[in-house]
Order: sequence, then structure tokens, then C-alpha cells
Amino acid sequence: MSIQSAILTLDDHRSCEYLLKPSSQPKCEAAVVLCHGYGANHRDLISLTDHLDALKSCDTYSLNAPYDMSHLGMSSARMWFYIEPYMSQMISSAQSHQSYRYDVTDDYQSSMDMLLKVIEKLISPYGRFVLMGFSQGGMMVADLAVRMIKQSYLNSDSSSPSLSGFGVLSTACFQKPFYEALDFLKARPLTVPSRQTPVFQSHGCHDQVILEQHSRYLHDRLREVFPQATYHLADDAHTIAISHMIQLNKWLTDVISSEPPSS
Repeated sequence: MSIQSAILTLDDHRSCEYLLKPSSQPKCEAAVVLCHGYGANHRDLISLTDHLDALKSCDTYSLNAPYDMSHLGMSSARMWFYIEPYMSQMISSAQSHQSYRYDVTDDYQSSMDMLLKVIEKLISPYGRFVLMGFSQGGMMVADLAVRMIKQSYLNSDSSSPSLSGFGVLSTACFQKPFYEALDFLKARPLTVPSRQTPVFQSHGCHDQVILEQHSRYLHDRLREVFPQATYHLADDAHTIAISHMIQLNKWLTDVISSEPPSS
């Protein structure tokens, strides 16, 4: 199946451009939603459909971030939020754990609000879905996933599609709402099904964009809430390593074929 390009317009007149690679199977019950990194665009991660066999059984959506980077001379580049307020946290090797909880900027919150609405519309025909993001897109996915899991717990009678799992690649999180949602879920009993949500996390030990120690801190916090969270380290830089592609394909295959956790 060929890749399709489309634009979803929301009720508030904001729009999101995306690419769709339809499943190769006649009946598709799962969707995978991808969020690219800073400086890339929706064409970047859609290439994963050529390398991950697990995606053949899903409809794969690759979303375009709302902010362009033409002011930096990068006409086709996009970003989910301006990174300047978070730069010192991302590159410093001497941050205390308390410094990971920063108030979000208006542009960040606007992107999060848009993502929640876009994904709600895109996934409505499916029984389950998976979220995945790289770098800045991974930050959005991690925050988005825990917010959705928290909301699902609060609205246990909801008939919305279930989040089967989420993957965060070469990323860390510094936003306060993310950690507040994690704290909320951590206080819930381990027997709550949504705490069994599978999480895939990968990083390169030579990453100089987002340091490994920040990625490991994120993993440690995710493991406190989601015992099934896995961490994969490769001898690589700020990229998706070949070994991670193999591990991610296996993880996706398992997640898509198993019953998703309920609220």
C-alpha cells in the first residue's frame, strides 16, 4: 500500500498534516502514531514502515509538528515546541532530579492539546493503538501517554480505544505535568491494569543531544509506574540504532498481538 498524505482540521480550526501507511492486511484493528524529532518532519519516521515488519499489520500515522523552523533557515523542518527554555536541562550533566520538573511553555501546551485532539480522532475506528516518538517527539509521546492513561483511569467507563503501549526513542522529559501524572499513577495499586502498559525506551550511549543520564532517569521513573518498561542502550549517537530497530520490531509484534491493558 502506498503512503497517503492528509490534513486533519480540528473544531478550533487548527490543523495537523500527517502521512498514513495503511496496513497490508484486509482487516486492521490497530493503529500506530509516530511523532518525529526536532528539526525533522512527518516524512522522517514514516520510513520505519519499510524496516519494521510489525507495522505491516497496523495503520501507521506519522504526524507533522505544528511549528515551522523557517526563522532558522530550515523551511521543511518542524518542531513541537521551542527548545530554548529547556536547553540548559537537556545538555547539562549536573542537573539534580528536582530540576526535571519545569513548568511547560505555552507552545508546548498548545502542541499537547492539539495532539490529544488529533489522536482521539485518528484512533476512533480502532480497537487499540500504540504511540511512538523520537527525541522531542518522544518527550511529547511520554507526556501524552501518561496523561491518557491517567484520564483512562479516571474515566473507567470510557469506550475509547486502548493504549496498548508506547515507545520513546532517544529522549528525556523535563515537563512538570508529565511527572505529576506519573506520581498520580504511582499512587494507584500495582494491580490496576493500566500500570501493566508496555513501554519501550532506547538510547545511544554517545548521544550528545540528550545525555544518557537524563534518559536513564526517565526510565527509572517510568519503571516505578510501569514494571514492564524496558531500556535498550546501543553504542551509537542521537539516532535509532540498527539493534534498536530489531528490538523495537519484536516489542511491537508482541504488543500488537496481545490484549491491551484496560483502565
